[in-house]
Amino acid sequence: MPFKTKLKIDFLMGKDRIVLEKDLIYLDCRSKETFVIQAGFVCDGCSLPQFLWSVLGHPFSYPVRMAAILHDFLYRGNVVKRKVADQMFYDALVETGMDDNKAQVFYLGVRSGGASAYKKGSRG
Repeated sequence: MPFKTKLKIDFLMGKDRIVLEKDLIYLDCRSKETFVIQAGFVCDGCSLPQFLWSVLGHPFSYPVRMAAILHDFLYRGNVVKRKVADQMFYDALVETGMDDNKAQVFYLGVRSGGASAYKKGSRG
């Protein structure tokens, strides 16, 4: 399993955000590099248009939420190149139990719509 710790989160009241209550550790299956997302990290879930929720699932559903936290972390600090972050998002979705076809739809979504969020991460 690529996630080496269990997910422990809390939902922030009145906001579409979750906060990690415990470090989340991920081992990338391709690079074998370990990534530690520290407790206190805030995530807005998977940026998915609401009209797709009934088809693809809610942005905070499992396994989407774990992969979304990882992806937000990678984008926010430009921890890895964008294409690598997107591939890790896809891998995390599949590794946590999502069907490959559905994971590919998510992957195509971040590849086609994630550039501005990645660029924003480099400034903040």
